[in-house]
Amino acid sequence: MLLKSELDIHSVVYSHTYTPSLQAKKLPFFLECTGRYVYGKEYYTEREGVNTYLLLFTIRGQGEIATPTQRFSVPAGCAALMDGNTWHRYACQGELWEMAWIHFCGGGVPAYLSYLFDAGERAVHIADPGEWMGHLETINTLAESREDIRDIHLCQTIGRLLDILVTDSRREVHTSCSPTIDRALELMRREYGEALTVAGLANRVHLSRFYFIRKFREQTGQSPYQYLTNLRINQSKKLLCCTEDTVESIARQVGFSDGAGFIHSFKQLVGMTPFQYRKIYVTWLRGNQQG
Repeated sequence: MLLKSELDIHSVVYSHTYTPSLQAKKLPFFLECTGRYVYGKEYYTEREGVNTYLLLFTIRGQGEIATPTQRFSVPAGCAALMDGNTWHRYACQGELWEMAWIHFCGGGVPAYLSYLFDAGERAVHIADPGEWMGHLETINTLAESREDIRDIHLCQTIGRLLDILVTDSRREVHTSCSPTIDRALELMRREYGEALTVAGLANRVHLSRFYFIRKFREQTGQSPYQYLTNLRINQSKKLLCCTEDTVESIARQVGFSDGAGFIHSFKQLVGMTPFQYRKIYVTWLRGNQQG
């Protein structure tokens, strides 16, 4: 619901409202609308309960975002992800603000929110703005197209933007990691398929379990358990898409002791079961490509 706004819009580069299909709404991400505007210094929008997520990127100038718990600036070259289900306000901060954005939904978004919001809501500096803008242009083109499987391509492109956002967010965090925590991160990335435990990792980097958890959270924004679980789930997605292995087999390959625990964690992070993910994201795609 729009509460208040001052629409000081200097120019509209593009703006599209998109109607996702019923099939699209079963995907991890689906588009609602996209745009690129140049706002004047009086511009602001205040909303609550719009039932979409907003991903925005500053091209020129600077904006400011306020949520119930945070207030932060989004300078040029930075992006931010907002949960439109809660109160939020964003505004031009300075003489102008050129900003490209997408409103989107999907069961896969909460996993990314948990990654980003563990470290606090904030703007993320995008390491390769050219790549980011290329994906936004792709979304704009797809929103206008009549391609049969555009919903799949939109889902994939939104996913790439979110992957970049998380990666660049973690890169900012990891640059300040101590050698000890870097060692733990490397162990998890290399041995995620083994029976790793937090206590075992702490012992291997020569820290007490409680001190290890505290330092890991301070330096990465999440607990060792959260990091390891997310890593395992991301690896399982590749296996679900690229192999015909059973869900039980994939669970063990990525380090889960049983299929039930894997399915529970997958659904919590991705918003659907591994079976649904494979069916929608692979089988359905192949069927449309063949048709």
